[in-house]
Amino acid sequence: ASVHACGLAGGAVKCWGRNHLGQLGNGSLMNSVTPVEVSGLAQSASFIVETNGAHSCAVVGDGSPVCWGNNDYGMFGNGDTQNIASLPQLTIGLPGPVVALSAGSLHTCAIVESGAVWCWGEGGAGQLGTGTSDDQFVPVEVVDVPAPAVAIAAGGLHTCALTIDDTLYCWGNNSHGQLGTGNFDPTSKPVPVQGL
Repeated sequence: ASVHACGLAGGAVKCWGRNHLGQLGNGSLMNSVTPVEVSGLAQSASFIVETNGAHSCAVVGDGSPVCWGNNDYGMFGNGDTQNIASLPQLTIGLPGPVVALSAGSLHTCAIVESGAVWCWGEGGAGQLGTGTSDDQFVPVEVVDVPAPAVAIAAGGLHTCALTIDDTLYCWGNNSHGQLGTGNFDPTSKPVPVQGL
């Protein structure tokens, strides 16, 4: 469960709560009971994502994502697994501006301007949608999403994306039926939710 929260005010990102992993993004590891501004953003943020884990991300004005906090599994998408970053780190390797972003417990996913879905971080349950269970320290494109995506949601160990044709696709862990496929089988590739 998340032990911090973030908000956006006039292009500035402010976070508060627990900060033992740098999840407030202000260059320190001290908790704060009041909002503190995330430091080092080169541009104003257009939107933020607060996670149910211990990392947070924002998308700055030109569509570039930055993340801070815990990076044990490469959730920042910057090519390494530096454990803690108390200042924002730029995600690298995306093919265009990000229009939607979602952060799961140990992975992060984005939709770029073309409608393609990209994910990075921990992939052990197939939640990156690459057809494998490999971790990825830089963004990789999700396979087999047949139409441009318009919304994305990363959960604990699964991910779902809504496409422009109103089809919902999910992938990853399915131990509680969270993929909506009518069974409990996990998958590392997107499958359509049944019965919508």
